[in-house]
Amino acid sequence: ISPFAFDDEMKVFPEYSPDGKSIAYVRGAGRQRGLMVRSVDGGESIRIASDPTSPSAPHFPIFWSRDGARVYYRSLKGLSVASAAGGEPTLVLPDITAAAPLPAGDAILIARRVGNVTKFFITDPPGAEPRPVSAIPETELRITHLQFSPDGAKLCMAAPRVSALMIQPWPSGHLSTVPFPSSPQQPRWMPDSRHI
Repeated sequence: ISPFAFDDEMKVFPEYSPDGKSIAYVRGAGRQRGLMVRSVDGGESIRIASDPTSPSAPHFPIFWSRDGARVYYRSLKGLSVASAAGGEPTLVLPDITAAAPLPAGDAILIARRVGNVTKFFITDPPGAEPRPVSAIPETELRITHLQFSPDGAKLCMAAPRVSALMIQPWPSGHLSTVPFPSSPQQPRWMPDSRHI
């Protein structure tokens, strides 16, 4: 095991870039919070955004574009994106509660509250007008976490204060609920796509 960073600030929610050469993560707390990128070979971290949602939020989605050039995250305004090299972040879509890249291509699945229910949409390319996804049933739960399995065959969903995970076969199938001892904070698929 090799230390990645040595400063005393809190560091959470690391995500490897597609080529495995960089890691995006959230550093700091409160007004000092920032979205950072750092090479796994060392060097200084680069702050690429200063407006991510609070790391104390139940779920904090960060994911890379497939080409590794950009990092998507949930900002105070919605789904935002920043260049991995730094620069000014831009808002992709407002009013989202969760987002995840589809298993293939550049499209993004988003969850959005519509009235008192959560509905699901796809934006392709990212930022385009979202189109509804009929394969995932709407729910009264506030979905704040979406993640596809490594093989792209299943979608994991989670909501705050709900002691269960929801598993949706992709692109279609019957939604199942898996009981969990507590509200899952940051569920992750194992490489075998069978365990979380």
